Amino acid sequence: MLLVGWLVGCGASDLGRDAGPSDAPLHTDSAQVDAASSDARTDGHTHSVDGRVDAAPVCGDGVVQAGEECDLASRSCVTGCGSGGLQPCLPTCQWAGCMNPPESCNGVDDDCDGVVDNGFACAAGTTVPCTNNCGAPSMGMCSASCAPPGPGSCVNPTEICNGLDDDCDGTIDNEPDADASCSLPDASAICVSGACVVGTCAAGFGDCDGLSATGCETSTTTTTDCGACGQTCAPVNAATASCAGGGCSYACNPGTLDCTSSPPNLDGCESDATSVTTCGGCANDCTTGPNTTSSSCSAGSCSYTCEPGYSDCDAASAPDVNGCECNATACCGGGCAGPH
Repeated sequence: MLLVGWLVGCGASDLGRDAGPSDAPLHTDSAQVDAASSDARTDGHTHSVDGRVDAAPVCGDGVVQAGEECDLASRSCVTGCGSGGLQPCLPTCQWAGCMNPPESCNGVDDDCDGVVDNGFACAAGTTVPCTNNCGAPSMGMCSASCAPPGPGSCVNPTEICNGLDDDCDGTIDNEPDADASCSLPDASAICVSGACVVGTCAAGFGDCDGLSATGCETSTTTTTDCGACGQTCAPVNAATASCAGGGCSYACNPGTLDCTSSPPNLDGCESDATSVTTCGGCANDCTTGPNTTSSSCSAGSCSYTCEPGYSDCDAASAPDVNGCECNATACCGGGCAGPH
């Protein structure tokens, strides 16, 4: 009984001394308790002050602990294209990448596919095609709800050549706007019955295929279309042919002449330079000389048989187209020896 009483009387103080070198309690205040309970070692576990290992963090317990970035909750984020996305927490309690949201009608590329408001009828606030009250193609503003504009919201366009009353003024293809809307290659285009056609061709060009869409597609400065479609320079009696100013010109072979040289002049070197009508030149006509009974051409000069009482005294002066000009039977020094 005496031993038991001593243990009961001394137990509290003796046990307290056994806990450490002093009689102070194990934890002196609440701050020390908190520090001890959260003592994190490099092994990834949480330790109490006495060195014992606490329970490992549990991913999904709703508390972000050491080694975790998140605990299954998600958060908002900004996507790579600047839209508002959602960043989920992975089952490993680490953040995943920022997820692109579904596209919304808001004038923004939400899903980062490079297209604004795709999947809707139109992109909010953009100008889109529509049909106006006169049935003509026009343009209008896409609504804030991504709905295309109705006929009353379309802006009436300037009149164009299409057989419609574009500007809703009651007149179809009215001038000058309809003609001004036409443009064809190398041509001045006009509007006829709702279609653009060639009015006139630019200088040096022709509408040789008859197709309005191609305009004046053919150059008329070539030897195959010289001055007009299909006008071909034929190099008859000529070494070469060329085209300039709407007409053909030729390098004639010896003994030939191009005497029909007015445009388009398609017949080459058609004249004989030894003919009495073109003796050495296009204007040298031996047949018109007076006081002659006959004429001939040789070496680019005329010669004559004179009527009685007349002589050709300037025969040595080519081309000698004046016939028997001397009223005398003899010549003297290239001139008449008697009256003339």
